Amino acid sequence: MQLATLRWILTQTTTQRLSAESLWQNYMNAYETTESTARINIQDLKGCGFLESAGDSDSQLSPSAPASEWMDSGDDGLALGILHASVRFMGEILFELRTGVRTREQLRGLANHKYGFSWQSRSQVGDRLCWLRSAGYVIAPDREERRITRTGLEFLERVDLHSPS
Repeated sequence: MQLATLRWILTQTTTQRLSAESLWQNYMNAYETTESTARINIQDLKGCGFLESAGDSDSQLSPSAPASEWMDSGDDGLALGILHASVRFMGEILFELRTGVRTREQLRGLANHKYGFSWQSRSQVGDRLCWLRSAGYVIAPDREERRITRTGLEFLERVDLHSPS
């Protein structure tokens, strides 16, 4: 997912009083994704702290206070900070890229060996890189390699990192 998609989802919950089901259906139709993917992504956004139950209703969703702050400010660092606080190996990817270019496979290896994951494919790294690229914190000089940007380095100075396992 990218920040533009996240912004669209949060705007949907702000402009319309949507149930979780209506939100994932709108998302599925707008982004031509499967029902399963749409449901999982909306649930993940709730778990990460971007969405919360609105008022007395558990079925209606609204942006959380931190998500609203991000939308109002336009500071993508706030959104990435929310992700970094709830998803391991977000800021840590930037930490590993600070010394130079790395491939997704090299980052997967670091995640497994240094941070204690057991990822069999690069998809988990790819998902995180997608968020980081959408914020302009990482660029792809070619098909495989990833490099941190100046703004990525600045963001890295603002977050607390998890120690490797």
